[in-house]
Amino acid sequence: MDAFMMDMGAGAVMRTMAEGLNFGVGLQHITITQDGDHLKLAYTGGREFEQNLLVGGGMQDSSTAAGPARITPSWVDGALRLNICAAGGQEQCSRWIYVEDGCLLMQSTTVKGNSIKQVFQQVEGTM
Repeated sequence: MDAFMMDMGAGAVMRTMAEGLNFGVGLQHITITQDGDHLKLAYTGGREFEQNLLVGGGMQDSSTAAGPARITPSWVDGALRLNICAAGGQEQCSRWIYVEDGCLLMQSTTVKGNSIKQVFQQVEGTM
């Protein structure tokens, strides 16, 4: 996780804080709202931010936990793919978001090849 965060531009202080919070395990939540190809991903717990995206709409200004970003969303084989670039346009990572065995999975790989897999379970009473 440390190498992934470093690739994404997180400094030593941010990485140390994230490690102290067990990288958001059991803390971070995502609420996803969809209307056709319009998606809103609201991240709460830990560092809060929101992504409002139009799938197929090309590169869009948005944000990540690290700050401003440019994201290109697309549908690929039933999964949401996000190509994430820094605000200046430098490619940082590809992220795949999909559902498997009742869990939301996020698999991210940086341009340097460091990967992480995040598993989010549905909160009781939602959906």
